[in-house]
Amino acid sequence: MSADPQQPDRCLCQAGGGIVAYQHLDDVLASRADRFGSRYVGLAPWADTRLLFTVGPILDPAGAVAGALVVGERLDAILAEVEQKAGVPVAAFAPDRSQLGRSAGINLRAAGASTELIHVPWLLRFQPQGYLVLELPAGSASGGRATLLVILLGVWLAAVILTLTVGVFIARSITRPLGSILEATRQVAEGNLRHRAPVESGDEIGRVADSFNGMIEVLDERSGRLARQHEDTLLALAAALDARDPYTHGHSVRVAVYSATLAAAAGLGLADLDALEKGCLVHDIGKIGVPDQLLLKPGRLSNQEQEEMRRHPEVGHRMLAGLGWPEDVFEIVLHHHERWDGAGYPAGLAGGAIPVLARVVAIADTLDAMTSHRPYRPAFSYRLAAAEIARQSAAQFDPEVVAAFRRADEEMRDLVVLMSGDQQIAEYLERNAAKERARVARPPRLRVAS
Repeated sequence: MSADPQQPDRCLCQAGGGIVAYQHLDDVLASRADRFGSRYVGLAPWADTRLLFTVGPILDPAGAVAGALVVGERLDAILAEVEQKAGVPVAAFAPDRSQLGRSAGINLRAAGASTELIHVPWLLRFQPQGYLVLELPAGSASGGRATLLVILLGVWLAAVILTLTVGVFIARSITRPLGSILEATRQVAEGNLRHRAPVESGDEIGRVADSFNGMIEVLDERSGRLARQHEDTLLALAAALDARDPYTHGHSVRVAVYSATLAAAAGLGLADLDALEKGCLVHDIGKIGVPDQLLLKPGRLSNQEQEEMRRHPEVGHRMLAGLGWPEDVFEIVLHHHERWDGAGYPAGLAGGAIPVLARVVAIADTLDAMTSHRPYRPAFSYRLAAAEIARQSAAQFDPEVVAAFRRADEEMRDLVVLMSGDQQIAEYLERNAAKERARVARPPRLRVAS
């Protein structure tokens, strides 16, 4: 394309000229550089003349080569400018004497006694490209040769520098907005659907950025809708699971609430809280496969029945394994019955080998089990349950999570009373606090079943 002299804000464009084999294009795309840097200059065929071009890299925000930009000008246009500045006709020839380009005023065949031809070697980046021929009046060569050469070289150097400068400017003007779009793409790929690409212009790149932002807004809206449907499904699944046993109705939701409070006291982040909520809502999903006569049995379980009940974490883990959830969610389902001393199940993990979120859920699960009614015993008060959890520090539970539980004591007590659904029992147990403190001094062996 070239500028339209009649309309400066438009260009004269011509398509379908075929692919031009630009020198050094492969070097630029492969990040190869010579001793002068990563940009190259050269000549390429262009219609009936040659194109003096600069080719340089387009870099993404990480500094990697994302493409190449070629900026050039017709050789005959440059020669015409040289002729205008120097006041003499000029032409360019290849080493094989084939003509590369010429100004409108030169007629080499007409040279004779009245004219004299001067041949000047032509180099680009210190590489020979051929030679320039200047047509001078006879007798003027000896006196004006030095001045003419200075003018010629100055004009020629200015043309090359102009081409290089324009190339760098255009490359940067394209690279910067493209880099912003690439950065926005990276942010979205990492899950940040709130990020938007800046729209800096009304050209094609600006329209691409605007279209990209519109696409992300639609994706964000649909993702939010799917997330809400996902959460609703989890709640429905948890409710269906808890509904099998009237004594544990709402258990999964209560464990999720207790775990969130405990995790906040332990200093866990928002990402952990999200995984914690999902994990708690489905932590007992493996009990779907436990028969009702075993799950609802009013008395103690036999050893064989206990072994069958203890398979529910592995069953639940297999049921959920195909979902695209964070690994922390699956670890909660599989390991919330592990013990700090290694005597838990199903893997017998001990200490720091137990995933930290599973350690949090273990305490919340036990708290709800002790403060809920069971066929074989009434619910324990919060104070008695809290004392038992403290007693099991470094045995059943992580000491640091138990310390966090103590720091959140009042908030946890209020949650247990609020979510018990039976205010009279809570008040009755509080009136008998003195009796329970005596029991805490010699705590009984509590059977915790969740």
